[in-house]
Amino acid sequence: MQKKFKEKNPLPPEITTKRGSLENGLDAIEQYLGLASGQAAFINEFYSSRENFPDLAEPTDWVLGDTSACLAPVVMAGQNAALLTLSCPRNLVEYLSSIDLIPQTANIISVCNPGDVTTRLFPDDSIISKLQQNMNNTSSILQGKTFIPSFGSPEATAFAATVDGQVLNTTKQSIDFNSKNYMRRISDVEEFNMPVGLIIKPDETLESGIIRFKQIATEKGLPISPAWLKFPSVAGGGTMPLPNGPSIDAIQSNFLKFIQSANDGYTEPPISEPLTSYEDIPKSMLRDIVLEFDVAARGDVKILGNYCFQAVIGERGVTYVGTTGQVTEDGNYMGGYTLSQNEKDLIENVLPDIFKVFESFQKRGYRGVMGVDALVTTSTQGEIKPYILEANCRMNGSTPLLGLVQKLETIKGRNMYGESVTIPVPVNDGTPDIVMLGILRYFNDAGLLYQKDRNTGIIPFMPDVYCRRPDSKISSTRCAIIGTNYDDVQTVKNTLASLLTREI
Repeated sequence: MQKKFKEKNPLPPEITTKRGSLENGLDAIEQYLGLASGQAAFINEFYSSRENFPDLAEPTDWVLGDTSACLAPVVMAGQNAALLTLSCPRNLVEYLSSIDLIPQTANIISVCNPGDVTTRLFPDDSIISKLQQNMNNTSSILQGKTFIPSFGSPEATAFAATVDGQVLNTTKQSIDFNSKNYMRRISDVEEFNMPVGLIIKPDETLESGIIRFKQIATEKGLPISPAWLKFPSVAGGGTMPLPNGPSIDAIQSNFLKFIQSANDGYTEPPISEPLTSYEDIPKSMLRDIVLEFDVAARGDVKILGNYCFQAVIGERGVTYVGTTGQVTEDGNYMGGYTLSQNEKDLIENVLPDIFKVFESFQKRGYRGVMGVDALVTTSTQGEIKPYILEANCRMNGSTPLLGLVQKLETIKGRNMYGESVTIPVPVNDGTPDIVMLGILRYFNDAGLLYQKDRNTGIIPFMPDVYCRRPDSKISSTRCAIIGTNYDDVQTVKNTLASLLTREI
């Protein structure tokens, strides 16, 4: 059996979690972090440099999504904290300010011109790369800032030093806190309630790990299949279902696909020779992997919901800012939704357990936005408790949705409900402003675009407006569908579905 994880250094005393909200967007996050007003500069992209993982970059499907991901926080832009993006469509800013979600003079800094985004590969078209190329244009306005990238990298640290600034977390912290196995390791100390599982380290054979997994199944009376396989991955993803349970072939083939996808995602692949079999993978690229038993297959619990609990972890404490529901498919995030009052009442039962996770990361040094994914369950005896799945130490997929709904509730003075969906919008190719104009017209012509004198509609907030889209005539656009309740949103979704069906 593996040894229990032990802390290397003594930990600071426990802190407590307070409650807040994201209605003031990035300005609120800056405040909860304990930074001075206007000190923060946010960068949202899923890029992780090869220096973070010298032999394993992020998978292609994440790398290619990063250009549009930088626009996700625009809907949370504030007056003080800076948001850095690639070329940001001016008409997106004008629309969001017209419905009072962001200030007309929101502090959004486009780090390059539209024509400067020429590829969809990283690191060439990362925000940090563009900042390095345009030092003369940005150095003065970024002087002394605290940079808050989704993932710390050596490039971000080096750039911050050129403007006498700093990065909120070190590269090592970014890797450790986002790792699939970090939570499982510290759960040995903190005793989080996680799905039963184990870590197979690179120096252990897969056969030995599977044998241990089967032994646990026998000891605890758990079904061997289905099971879940998790690889360390800074940018999310890395979770695969094993419908028939763990086998050497299934683990090896999934890991090979993961490595192959990562190797294709960079302009200078970390491996020069193509990988055609698991045996081709260099030993240095093997990672800790996690095997977990499926909670839904247990006979003693019933899953009530899949949630992302979100907080801001600051130097002086933790601020819980709200929870969203999650829609997943085979471990992949498909979208999120804000909670009904009944669900808010439900999760109050498990918040003390979730706060314990936030506080444990705070005392170990993490600073920034954090989302804890958890299944909320009830036992046959009626006990409600969470199963902690993982931590995402960055702005989460549903963070903008949470912030914009909380803002609308303040504006409207009533409860609101929202869902996050990704919609393939037909557009004319061109500059980001031209593509964005097509998106706004598309929803407006259909009578679905949200306006401030209405309570329902669609708010496009993360459009893919950049070049080299898989289909130049389609923009895959993440949107918030807003209403006063679930039924309002379903009505909009049904209208949208009819519109998309007619076009197909």
